[in-house]
Amino acid sequence: MKSTNEKLKTDQGITEKTPGKKRNGIENLRPPWKPGETGNPMGRPQGKSMVTILRELLDKNMLMPTDPITGEATDSGRLSIREILMMQLVSLGIKGDRHAIESILDRLEGRGSQGVEVSGGMVVGNLTLEERSAQIMSILGISGPPQK
Repeated sequence: MKSTNEKLKTDQGITEKTPGKKRNGIENLRPPWKPGETGNPMGRPQGKSMVTILRELLDKNMLMPTDPITGEATDSGRLSIREILMMQLVSLGIKGDRHAIESILDRLEGRGSQGVEVSGGMVVGNLTLEERSAQIMSILGISGPPQK
């Protein structure tokens, strides 16, 4: 009586004695083309990569008569989408959005070194969460709760 595994192999046409087929040999690793031939004769598909398309979109200008942060009229009335997104991020940071603040600082100063918790208390980079929050608030000129 055949096991379930043997029945499956037989149903799929896989047998240990299939002539001309090596199941676990070096032949299995060799590509089907000859030396000197390429496995991709058409080459890399032509066209723009997603990164190129995104960069082009971010560089397009949009009509933006007022600065989203200050509300003042812009010089030319047109800003790139990249500038608008950065202004939105700064605007969120000014309002106290911690994710926006961290994103801005990471882009300006680079990510801090990996923090390690040594004796309790959460550590972010080389600063505790409270120290990092105080630093961010002072950079943005936002008054926070009094220090303990």
